[in-house]
Amino acid sequence: MDIFPWILGFFSTDLRQKVFPAFIMLFTLLIPVLLMKWSNKFKPEEIYTTMIVLSVFAVVISLAPPFHIEVGRINSLALTFFLLITAGILHQRNTAWSIVLIAISANFRLVNLLTLLPFIFVLWNPFINHVKAKDWKSALLFIFKHLALVFIPLIPYMLYAYQLLGNPFSVTYSTIDTAFAQGNEFIQNLFFYFDPTEAWFHIHLISLVGIIILNRVFKEKLTPAQWGLIITLPILNYAFFMTHKVQINYYPYGSGMLLLGILIGMLAQRFSYKGKFIGLIALPSILALVLFIDGVNRFSSKDHISWNEALKQHGELCEYDVVWSDIYSGTTEYVCGNYGFVMHAGSVKSRIIAWQYLHNHQYKQVLLLEDTPLPLNQLEKELELSKLNYKLITLKEFGNAVVIE
Repeated sequence: MDIFPWILGFFSTDLRQKVFPAFIMLFTLLIPVLLMKWSNKFKPEEIYTTMIVLSVFAVVISLAPPFHIEVGRINSLALTFFLLITAGILHQRNTAWSIVLIAISANFRLVNLLTLLPFIFVLWNPFINHVKAKDWKSALLFIFKHLALVFIPLIPYMLYAYQLLGNPFSVTYSTIDTAFAQGNEFIQNLFFYFDPTEAWFHIHLISLVGIIILNRVFKEKLTPAQWGLIITLPILNYAFFMTHKVQINYYPYGSGMLLLGILIGMLAQRFSYKGKFIGLIALPSILALVLFIDGVNRFSSKDHISWNEALKQHGELCEYDVVWSDIYSGTTEYVCGNYGFVMHAGSVKSRIIAWQYLHNHQYKQVLLLEDTPLPLNQLEKELELSKLNYKLITLKEFGNAVVIE
């Protein structure tokens, strides 16, 4: 869990659907270009080239998997795309900004903090120089400065965790999302994440191959520290999810987006476009084109469900304050404005405590039995342990369900 659903709560569902894709593409173009300019460490022609590359990438975000899938879902993953790409572009010339951007992205995907560890490679030499000079004050300031670059951007998450759990350093993921793989699950994860048809694996592979080719073709080579960062990013990220019990195809995306940003930065450095005219017309023109393509592509899709259709399908859930299910737990939040709980994302004890707490605070709860992997006899035992009254009902759209009275 992250702070993204809380932020979405300030906007109507209609507004989210219309504005979110445009917001993602606009910021994918603007944020990298603006930070490159403000850093004063990039030549104008490098910024123009980056603008052109990012304009093409904005079209890719609109049309191609895996990007357009996440943008269409209106989730926190897509919101971090431009942050991580920009961090990759800036990593060599403005490491501090890269750290800040990754830390900001961790407010939405906490596990992105893992991608900060490889930055030790590029920070090690500056730190050691202070140590060799026996300048201990500068060495300590160096450490505290970079810790501040991580923790200050994380303040929104820490406030959210404190409000939710009473501890600003708590992890807000469910117990199932923090469980480790056991037995042959490690091998299953290996085949799952390195599947040749997996789109995020393609992003990693294409980015790494592109970086290697550019490094071999051009005279200006990557430093050993940069190679350490580039190689360690995917290894550490994939290794972490190899040991993770839950399999989700986008889990390793963070290192992929950073590598993509590094590749874009190398392209801008080695294929500098010097025509200033493009800088005046490219951004608004490409953005207008992308938004048009995205609108046609997304909202003319046969799979697109209008707000009225979604409300009609999920309307019978709107009379409940809390919906316990799996797939529909998120959808009902958007459509009805109630609370969605993932039925199996926790221990038996945590479910019973939640049921009792919600019941005692007058929340009407429904459990969708046909949208959970938990069998009915198990849920009945848990409900008996909770000592709460309940009844079995049949919903028109969702089948058998339990209402906690």
